[in-house]
Amino acid sequence: MYNENNKLILSGQIMTKPEFVFTRNETNYYGFEISVIRLSDEVDTLKCICVEEKLTYIQKGDNVKINGELNTYNNPKGNPRLVIQVKVNTITHASVEETQENINKLEVNAFVCKCPIARKTQKGIYICDLLLAVNRPNGKPDYIPTIAFYNNAKIACELKVGEKVKCVGRVQSREYQKKICEDKCEPIFETRTAYEYAVSKIKRCDLYE
Repeated sequence: MYNENNKLILSGQIMTKPEFVFTRNETNYYGFEISVIRLSDEVDTLKCICVEEKLTYIQKGDNVKINGELNTYNNPKGNPRLVIQVKVNTITHASVEETQENINKLEVNAFVCKCPIARKTQKGIYICDLLLAVNRPNGKPDYIPTIAFYNNAKIACELKVGEKVKCVGRVQSREYQKKICEDKCEPIFETRTAYEYAVSKIKRCDLYE
């Protein structure tokens, strides 16, 4: 069942061999990572989950196009606590044009579920952090960490909890250092990856749209 509130299109290269993750309702699910290059030449590496039957003839190193959605779930005993991954609805080998375009487009109909937080980067760029709730067909929400820049940040910072928005943007990954231990000599850091939805368009909506 496809989710009209959560539509993601990606094209990029499969970076890891698809590996078995779990079985649900007698269906096997496999996980893998896909890399998508930005216009800035930075690379976003995203985790994907897909049913086994859709991965026929798909393997590590292939250039592919994916239609799916961005799902999240809580993992109380894991790091990070909020797991963010691409649920694959369809996957095909990408054409030369699609490979060169490195498509990464996520469109959502969502609700603001935490007060927006405005801040500036070290370079003085005005940004706003949001947490959006995107409902699945079964009513269960996906909670998506979201970031807006410049004029979009100004719009985002005026939003109230409960307001409905339509957004267009891309899914990004970034590495950061997490302090996991500090002894008498020096702290110990671990490299982790954070995922966020960087919006390029954001629009207030009527609750019934």
